[in-house]
Amino acid sequence: MRIGACILLQAVSAKAGWSEGFERLQGALLGYGERESDMHMAALRATIGAGLYLAAVGLLGFGIGAAVRHTAGALATLFGLIFLPSALADLLPPSMHYVIEYMPANSGSQVFTANPHPPALAPWTGFAVFCLYVVASLIAAVILTERRDAVLG
Repeated sequence: MRIGACILLQAVSAKAGWSEGFERLQGALLGYGERESDMHMAALRATIGAGLYLAAVGLLGFGIGAAVRHTAGALATLFGLIFLPSALADLLPPSMHYVIEYMPANSGSQVFTANPHPPALAPWTGFAVFCLYVVASLIAAVILTERRDAVLG
């Protein structure tokens, strides 16, 4: 009976879209406790988040590459933008360490971590901050490309 109800709920939720509530209900029907259901949700978020993070890093690299228009310079800028601010933020006084949460590597990486670190931003909030870096690089690329390239019109 539990399995039949789970299959029915899965079919209904497939029409309506995935939701955390459905996952919790499915876990309850299959006999999972709250802890197992939360671990399942964290693993699912980390799996989906890893793909989203890699796609966002690719778009960040594309934006930087379109703006710089030099392969080595674009790669150096990309890795410098991702890793260097976090290292430099460690040199700040302890009262300013909250800035570290907003650096690209720290903010974006929480989305693919099953157990996020407490002082960091929440996983989806951090990913949204990382996406702001991506949007900024794409806007810069569009502006610089329009200035440098002749546009037939």
